Amino acid sequence: IPVIAPIEWHPITISSAPHEPLLTFYIKNMGNDTWTSRLNFLCESLKSENMSSTPPIINIDGPYGCPPSLKLYQNILLVAGGIGITPIVSIMKDLIAIMGQNNTTESIQHVHLIWAIRDFSLLDIFSSVFNEINQTTNNVQFSIDIRVTKAKAFEDRLNSCFMVVLALVFSLQQNCFF
Repeated sequence: IPVIAPIEWHPITISSAPHEPLLTFYIKNMGNDTWTSRLNFLCESLKSENMSSTPPIINIDGPYGCPPSLKLYQNILLVAGGIGITPIVSIMKDLIAIMGQNNTTESIQHVHLIWAIRDFSLLDIFSSVFNEINQTTNNVQFSIDIRVTKAKAFEDRLNSCFMVVLALVFSLQQNCFF
């Protein structure tokens, strides 16, 4: 995005599933005076202008790879760390679409997600995907193993406790492991 940094390139993963008509991205703001903070400022300013100004030029290289054919496997293991959950969200959305189709999940029996996060703030961002899985799993056993590595402050610990309760409710419904 030359308006932010003319010669910097940053890898960004598409988080939407192959069947979705709109491309979505989750990009973590890495703090003040970073490329991601300038991207956040640009997006917020475009949103406040209701896209009335000329959109910025965005240079794209890729995509690389192709989505796996998940219907071929009985057991699927997904592993992610932090915001690295982004490509996994795409895979999970694809699984939701597969599970929504009739007679297409006969081979998929178990999906297990292992996700390491520093605190529960990311869980809140992706909760809609987990809720959708909760409503769509059919005969597929879906389990989640979330590892929280640290909470920054007392408020984070309080939020983490609240998110643990929400995650526990989800785990009781889906046979998840924490």
